[in-house]
Amino acid sequence: MEGSVTQMLKAPEPPKILAQLTSAETSPGGSAMMELKMKGYPRPNIRWTKDGQPLAAGDRHKFVYPDPETVALIINKVTGEDVGTYKAVLHNDLGETSTEAKLVLAGSPQFKEPISDVKTGVDEPYKITAKVTGSPELTWYKDGVPIKEDSRVKCVKKDAETFELVFQKTATDDNGNWAVIARNPHGEMSQFFTFAAQMRPTFESKLADVEANESKQAVLKCKIKCEPRPEVKWFKNGQEITKDPRVKVYVDPTGNDCLTINSASRGMAGEFEIKATNEMGTASCKCNLKVNTKPSCDDMDDPVEAFETDDHAFSIECDGNPKPIAKWTKDGKGIDTSAKDSRFMATESGGCYKLKIAKVEMDDAGNYQVEFTNRAGDKKVSSELKVHSMEELKLPKCMSDLKDKKANKGAKTFFNIKIRGDPIPEVKWFLNDVEVVESDAMKISVNEADHVYRLDILDVQSNTAGEVKVVAKNENGEDVKVGSLEVQFSPEIAEIGEWKAGPGDEAKIIAKAKAYPFAEGVWYKVLEEAAEEGGEAKVEKIDSSDKAWARYSSSVEENGLDATYTLTIKDAVLDDAGSYELSCTNRVGHMESRAKLAVITEEPSFPKPLADITTTLGSTSTFEAIVAGVPRPTVEWYQGDKVLAKGKRRMFEEEVTAEGTIYKMVVRDIIMKDFGDVSIMKLYTFYTSV
Repeated sequence: MEGSVTQMLKAPEPPKILAQLTSAETSPGGSAMMELKMKGYPRPNIRWTKDGQPLAAGDRHKFVYPDPETVALIINKVTGEDVGTYKAVLHNDLGETSTEAKLVLAGSPQFKEPISDVKTGVDEPYKITAKVTGSPELTWYKDGVPIKEDSRVKCVKKDAETFELVFQKTATDDNGNWAVIARNPHGEMSQFFTFAAQMRPTFESKLADVEANESKQAVLKCKIKCEPRPEVKWFKNGQEITKDPRVKVYVDPTGNDCLTINSASRGMAGEFEIKATNEMGTASCKCNLKVNTKPSCDDMDDPVEAFETDDHAFSIECDGNPKPIAKWTKDGKGIDTSAKDSRFMATESGGCYKLKIAKVEMDDAGNYQVEFTNRAGDKKVSSELKVHSMEELKLPKCMSDLKDKKANKGAKTFFNIKIRGDPIPEVKWFLNDVEVVESDAMKISVNEADHVYRLDILDVQSNTAGEVKVVAKNENGEDVKVGSLEVQFSPEIAEIGEWKAGPGDEAKIIAKAKAYPFAEGVWYKVLEEAAEEGGEAKVEKIDSSDKAWARYSSSVEENGLDATYTLTIKDAVLDDAGSYELSCTNRVGHMESRAKLAVITEEPSFPKPLADITTTLGSTSTFEAIVAGVPRPTVEWYQGDKVLAKGKRRMFEEEVTAEGTIYKMVVRDIIMKDFGDVSIMKLYTFYTSV
């Protein structure tokens, strides 16, 4: 918001150059004059310099004023030392301006073109060319010291007007302020430039492939050789790593660039890359992170049943990295599957491990165990096999329990079970007590040779979670087995929307989300929006243990699959307004959502505006106004279009009262330029509203 109060005062005039300072050329021993035209009120003071050094009036240097708008510099008995750049700086209380020109000697050296500042890489050849008239001798300087030629740096004269400074290889020691001075009997001229040789990023040591066990720490590190330090970015599988609570990026005390994963998981495995970039280019290196996961599998059905003379197979899916090795035993003794006449055969395909028993005998009953091992760990599961005689085949019989399953939303899963009976039973599947009918999402099949019945769920959704039941029935009776399907899905955050609070209020941002298993929620403050569409915004994690976030707290309430995430800000202030981001993560996936917080303010007003003042020259006057507003407004004082600043004669005072803030401007020793212009007080209160 902006408001104003005006008062009439006389306007002064800042310095202005009407005609620029003119360059001059003369012979040794002669005179030279350089002049400019100007205006300003009060009349500007003039400060003269030569080559950046103050120039004082003397026997050979005269400052003259031919008329009120003209000032001239006269140099008598000119020598080579007078050659250079002259500058006139004009200033009064309202501002400053300047103009410059050169004095040269007739016949003295003249550079045909300026020498530009140098930016180049380290250990690269480089050449600086100076073209100078007057057949001079050239001397090159670094940081005020004449350079010494060596095998790396040479001064070369190509012809009467062309000179080169040749670097066989540049070095960081070359960095600094350089000058070249051209001299002949008539005088000398100089050129100044900077030299900056920057190293291209290279790797003193590169990333190496890393292998880590699940839940253990994994550290990727390399050492970058480059001064100054380049911009460094990390990538995983081609995507830049910006914010990930599982990843820490830092430089260790020995100078290694490190990426640490405190608890490695299979999902973190992949290709990692680091890129180091400066003006000279980019260097990168890659490595692969391999995460070893110990064998993981569900328990086998226990017990399981088979009929005499039937074929039977223990089947179990086991996951792990590297692929686990399976060892089968019966009643604590190893099973020989290598003999040609063995009825036992062990197989593995796609992570499914099987122990097949051909033509089951009554003596095959017992406890069967399989042990999975890899370098990350081991896992043992077992099952009791019961063998029935063929005389028991009349009643329908489910030969095992229906195994519970977990599946991700949108994935596929299946249930299968071996069922016997004479006559062959009718088999039906139920999901949450509703009979399953074949569709695009459900498929029912049977392997008649093995008596295995199967239900495939081709598109797992939240509503397919629950109880799965199989019912086998014939004329002699029925058998029922029940299992469950647990559906896992990544977080789904409902639109958070926009939230409001007043200054000093307790501000809340509330978000609702669904996930299974439970998703951890982390809040971020958006500090800077993405520079381009698809880019990453600059955010900062809100950590209430950090002093900077002491007023912030977060909480979460769970209700089944639903969760409510709340960010609370005590004593809201204007700076709390802006965008916030909730990041929810579980083992299935990740989702982010934005919210806006507006802190509503009181617009600025003038309970007491400025009043006109009548005063006299040499006196002291005070301009005073009371300004209200929440938050407290920022105030600027103006005279005309010029912002007024604190000075020797001008002071600013503030006093906070219940009515508002009293702002005062005290002007001492009133002079004519203080009268006749306009004084404006502008008020700015920055606030956000949705």
